[in-house]
Amino acid sequence: KHHFVRKGFGDIENLVIKPIYYPFYVLDSRFNGEVYGTGERLARTRWNGRTEYKDYETFELKGPFTAYLDDQEKVALEEIVNEVIVNSVRPFDWRYPRLKQFNYFYLNGYNAEHRDIDFNTIAGGIVSATQDVAHSELSARFPVVTSSRFSSYESMVGYVLAPVWLLTYVDKDEERVYFFAVNGQNGHSSGVLPVDWKKSSIFIAGCAALMAAGGFIFEFARLTGLAG
Repeated sequence: KHHFVRKGFGDIENLVIKPIYYPFYVLDSRFNGEVYGTGERLARTRWNGRTEYKDYETFELKGPFTAYLDDQEKVALEEIVNEVIVNSVRPFDWRYPRLKQFNYFYLNGYNAEHRDIDFNTIAGGIVSATQDVAHSELSARFPVVTSSRFSSYESMVGYVLAPVWLLTYVDKDEERVYFFAVNGQNGHSSGVLPVDWKKSSIFIAGCAALMAAGGFIFEFARLTGLAG
């Protein structure tokens, strides 16, 4: 409940709020391919005296697969600062009905960052990353899979604007500026709160005193009981 936040943090006059839409590429992918591997199964169990023997058979595994990966996202900005801000408040929900058809009226009162990365320049890296994810999923579901080959790949790319609220708090007494980012969709926030160390110190000292008093009372009762 922010008991240890500096006084004045919640006052609206100390906050500067800037709503911004950040651009994303959101990718839905479909893979077709084949998996290869070697499996193992228990064939029979036999005993020789008190010793148990188990015989295993190995077999080759090969078969087709289709994999779907939805909502693979990439910030469409080169500036690292912006990417750090957005990454700190992920994830966003790209599913309908949370995702809306673009309308310029949504930008009233907002700023919007313009994408400065063309999708074609990052497509190779995204495809490679999604293939790695697909292979990891196959390996997790089929432990005998040792390799996989993708024969075809299809994707649908969407250009999406996601809302982020940037909050700037100026602490005049401390002469320090604090920055916060808030996911405009689900309210998830990121930032460093301005802590009132005087309040925190008093609370910690009080807790330490209570623990010490409790320990003293317990030890006194124990010694009294032993003496009795």
